[in-house]
Amino acid sequence: MKKILFTLLLIFVIATESFSGDRMMLIEFFTSSTCYPCALNNPALIAFINSKDPSVLAAIGFHMNWPAPGNDPMYLYNPTDNTTRRNYYGINSIPQGRYDGIISYTTSALQSVFDSRKDILSPVTIIVRDSTFGDSVAVKTWIYCETMLDNPNVSVLIGIKEDSIQYSSPPGSNGETFFPWVMRKMLPTGGGTPVILNPGQLKYLEYKYKIDPVWNNNVISHLVYVQDNGTKEVLNAGKTIKNFAMISNPGFRSVNQGSANSGTYKIKIPFTASGYNSPVTLTATVEPNNAGITTSFPNGNVISTFPDSLTLQVNSTASVPAGVYKIIVTGTNTAGKSHKVAVDYLVGKSYITVQTNPALG
Repeated sequence: MKKILFTLLLIFVIATESFSGDRMMLIEFFTSSTCYPCALNNPALIAFINSKDPSVLAAIGFHMNWPAPGNDPMYLYNPTDNTTRRNYYGINSIPQGRYDGIISYTTSALQSVFDSRKDILSPVTIIVRDSTFGDSVAVKTWIYCETMLDNPNVSVLIGIKEDSIQYSSPPGSNGETFFPWVMRKMLPTGGGTPVILNPGQLKYLEYKYKIDPVWNNNVISHLVYVQDNGTKEVLNAGKTIKNFAMISNPGFRSVNQGSANSGTYKIKIPFTASGYNSPVTLTATVEPNNAGITTSFPNGNVISTFPDSLTLQVNSTASVPAGVYKIIVTGTNTAGKSHKVAVDYLVGKSYITVQTNPALG
């Protein structure tokens, strides 16, 4: 019998490229209604964010209690969460912000940073749904880990933000009356929820909050982001689903090197937005490209009823070198909106993980 040898990629020593599926970039900005330089900076920042596809770039604003007199009403509404995020980044001057947690930016560099990040695919998929019961809202979040992370210990942060606050007269000393994407509450706290993400794992979080009558509930939205607390990089962000979401099962397959093999995956659309009915066509690519690895959808590549799934089959020849190959699946609807999800096809290698997936529902 042929002896089978695997190279075991232990979760604490693996070093791989970690980017796979859809990325929503995030700008966290720090400001105050008593900060005159903020009033000069914010119009350019707001215009830039509004110029981008909201499914590609998200923003959340944290308000500070300086400069004097330090009476910013949006800070005073929730000093704890505003201060927690300030301390996390060590913010001691404003205006200031972070792009995906790791890049300090100037307004003149916003576009160049955007261009440098927009094509970096994310290692995690975030699905966000919500349900309202009277004066209470449940925010439901699924975090799907598509590949091995350099650091599987991450935090999931859930922000409740008021996307537009308009005062009839300036509430502070800098003359501003309009404040967008204002953080109202972080769930459960500004420190987030610690989770461990391994390849193919699906984590479910649900938090409830009371609607405050002082909010304009018509512009309240939910923002979820996953952050590596070692590097502070935001791996991905997500908002309440607007069209469709995709995940895969399993997240990876391991096959022997030196013989022809195949593996199958289910590509699922578990949730769609209310009223959504646009068929989704699936395509697949292999990275790095290798002529010995081919993909197919044996039962067709169009999902037209929801929720539903299709089988992705990956075949490899005996000549394919050992390695980690990413199969990137793109789903595109009839309106041209697309989402990506990735699976790992491991030739002569394997991940050692404990996989416990909650149900989608």
